[in-house]
Amino acid sequence: MYRSALVSSLLTTAVLLTGCEGEDDTATAARDRPAVSSQPAGTTRSAPDAPTTTAAPSTPAPATVAPTTPAPTTTARPTTARPTAPAPTTPAPTPSPAPAPDGSVLPDEAVPVHGGQVWAVYLAVGDPDDEWGRHMLAETADYVHASFGYTGSGVGEVACDVGAAEQLGFDPQDHRVAVYFDSAARAQEFVAVYDRQDVGSASVTTYCLD
Repeated sequence: MYRSALVSSLLTTAVLLTGCEGEDDTATAARDRPAVSSQPAGTTRSAPDAPTTTAAPSTPAPATVAPTTPAPTTTARPTTARPTAPAPTTPAPTPSPAPAPDGSVLPDEAVPVHGGQVWAVYLAVGDPDDEWGRHMLAETADYVHASFGYTGSGVGEVACDVGAAEQLGFDPQDHRVAVYFDSAARAQEFVAVYDRQDVGSASVTTYCLD
């Protein structure tokens, strides 16, 4: 009887232990089992709608205009005329004198220049402050021009013919009318055909002509 009771206790204990292990296994299996959706079969759960993204308005890119480079302006270079060398100046020929009143041939005169040395034949000398003196000088100059065609003669100061006052005794302040030649011989040729009285001749250096 005692043994039967012991066996019964042991069996009861084993059953209890087996029950506990079964409960532990059930709990473990339940924990490891994937969750089953309660949604009916055949129904597909739709994914949540993705957030709608509003596209930003597109701004057209500004058109790129290539810069236009203006064509270089070509300025015509002004044409500068090349200066031409002046033609050599030829002294004007001395006009041939008119024949003397008696028909004689007159010697060529020499046109005086500043600092030139010539032979002078004085036709009149007078005081420029005296009315008669001025009249005589002007009339003599007109006569020699008209009658003999000498253009180098004229009224001027005696002092402008350096040597005349010293050689002929003229007042340097007086004025004179003279005809000029390149030699004493030609001066005497003129004196020989001159139909009036001259007042002397001399070799002088002419100034006051620049």
